Amino acid sequence: MNYVLIESFCALAKRLNFTKAAADIFTTQPSLSRNIVTLENELGFQLFHRSKHSVSLTELGQKFLPYAQAIKDANDKAVDFAASIVRNAPNTLIWELRVGVA
Repeated sequence: MNYVLIESFCALAKRLNFTKAAADIFTTQPSLSRNIVTLENELGFQLFHRSKHSVSLTELGQKFLPYAQAIKDANDKAVDFAASIVRNAPNTLIWELRVGVA
């Protein structure tokens, strides 16, 4: 399970609309759909009830949401922390780029 899958789940759980959730996370609706199916396959249970006109969380989806949100929140805090370090002391970090050819 990776962060993109968690982010996709949280966005869809918030909006309950594939098109709006995809726009929120700057992806396409088909990509969001694939991410949700991938996450459901990795977890081994369905997160959403889907019909042509509605999306809703399953009972297990509702139970999984706080864990997913905690992962997303922790990631967001880590990114904010790293960005603040770079902003406040840009010369303290050394960036290295290595390019290899096989």
